[in-house]
Amino acid sequence: MPRSKWSGSTAWLVVLAIAGSSLAQTATPPSSLPPVPQPVALGSNVPHPPPTAQLPSGDPLGPASTPESHESGIPGEPIHHRTVYIQREKHGSDWLFEGEYLLLAARRGGQTYAIVGTNPNWGPVGSIQSVDGHYDSGLRVAVGYRFADELEVFARYSYFRSTADGVAPAPDGGTVFATLTHPSTIVLVDGASASSSLNFNVFDFEVGKRFELGEKLQVRVFAGPRYANLDQRLTATYQGGDVAKDVVTRQLDFEGGGLRAGAESQWKLLDHLGLYLRGSASMLTGQFTARASEIANDEFVIVDVTERYTRVVPIMDLGLGLSFQKGNFRISGGYEFITWFNMVEFSDFVDDAHPGKRIRSVGNLGFDGIVFRAEWSF
Repeated sequence: MPRSKWSGSTAWLVVLAIAGSSLAQTATPPSSLPPVPQPVALGSNVPHPPPTAQLPSGDPLGPASTPESHESGIPGEPIHHRTVYIQREKHGSDWLFEGEYLLLAARRGGQTYAIVGTNPNWGPVGSIQSVDGHYDSGLRVAVGYRFADELEVFARYSYFRSTADGVAPAPDGGTVFATLTHPSTIVLVDGASASSSLNFNVFDFEVGKRFELGEKLQVRVFAGPRYANLDQRLTATYQGGDVAKDVVTRQLDFEGGGLRAGAESQWKLLDHLGLYLRGSASMLTGQFTARASEIANDEFVIVDVTERYTRVVPIMDLGLGLSFQKGNFRISGGYEFITWFNMVEFSDFVDDAHPGKRIRSVGNLGFDGIVFRAEWSF
């Protein structure tokens, strides 16, 4: 009996030991736990990732990238986006040079010097002879400077000279009517010849700025002062008939200054080929000096008068053509129209009974022709 009790007690001890061991294994804590965030005192330095690089300030064109960064490095924190702006590329400062070849023809009235025909009933029947201009060469040169903000300054000089001449002999059975002589002296001659000349010098100083209106369109606006001097001369020589030799001269000189403003656009058609359109308007105030003279047989002064007056002269010009650009070099060619308003003036003595009576006529001076330009910047 005592042996049986000991055996039962031993059995219960074994059961309790096994149950305790099982419980101990179930309650064992995990080997590792996630780190607990530590409180940070105010004012302390917390390491942050380096800031994202940003381009120089300027007119933003929009976000280029949005890199992600964690402000605290702690999982679960919201992600902050940094926006980086880009700036339109700007040109540096450049010296600018331009050269243009002008092939222009002067268009003006008041160049009549004779009528060739007959006068069966006292009045003339025939054709009017005028000194018609043809195409002559000129030039236009400029030097300028472009600042980094696309502002430009230019000094520009234009020169043009035109000459023309004509001959009007009397036909068989006909005569030549002198149209520039004073009516009280010489009317009918055997022949006439004439020559005309025109010269202008124009100086411009302009301030301009370029604007990019798109990938294919560029516009430049400009304005500045303008100075100009222009002289016109017409000489007619009559021989035979009423006189051995008679020389009539008309001269008109202008000198003045004012303001000029305009714009030029460049439209890109292909990689290097473009279309240009440019124009400007000017208002000049200046003094005219008009002189008329007539000398017969190299010694008798029939007319010699001079007049001075001031007038406002508007000027307009327009050009259209094609351009080719490669790097910093551009060439262009096109057609150009130029008009000087109220620039041609002439007066005629019209009454043989009243030798001082005259009438005045005013007209425009125009130019048109081909223009070639070369531009270089560095």
